[in-house]
Amino acid sequence: MEKEKIILGNCYYHAGKFAVTTCTNCGVSICKECAVKDFDKNIICVQCGNRMLKEDHKAFRKEVKDRGGMFSEGVEFIIPSIVGIILAVAFIVTTMNVDAFKPLYSEDTKTIIAVCAAYFVLFFGLPYGYVALRELFADRFVSFGAIIGIWWLKVMVSMFFGWLFFLFFIIRFIIRRIRDR
Repeated sequence: MEKEKIILGNCYYHAGKFAVTTCTNCGVSICKECAVKDFDKNIICVQCGNRMLKEDHKAFRKEVKDRGGMFSEGVEFIIPSIVGIILAVAFIVTTMNVDAFKPLYSEDTKTIIAVCAAYFVLFFGLPYGYVALRELFADRFVSFGAIIGIWWLKVMVSMFFGWLFFLFFIIRFIIRRIRDR
């Protein structure tokens, strides 16, 4: 169904809501919930905004692919590694004094080492997982509540699978170095 230009009345996407403006890109009437600003601060509808973000993401992925992918240079590992180490150490240090976590930090040295190692793996990989998810999936214009939900989902997925992304990136980096010799 093709969009038709409508003079203000009801929102094109929400028939029961009053339109406050029109999309500068496609011209449909939109309510406050559907109005977003593009990179030039023009008011556009969510659908046009998501289309623009998707196109920008495709260009970003092409640029990354032309460069050889994420983490194709050794220097690219520095910042995510530092962030991961800081996150892991901060979590371990802060949880050692929290009553809920005290049973994990028992008197047994092996248990303490195992718990700290598990936290380290989870939090060290988080930046790598987040970078990988950002590379794989385009951002979208959504409501604030959805942004928080999407952000938490990305953090949780990054935390549990980030170490796999890290291993993938480091193995790919090593293989490319060996191949380029």
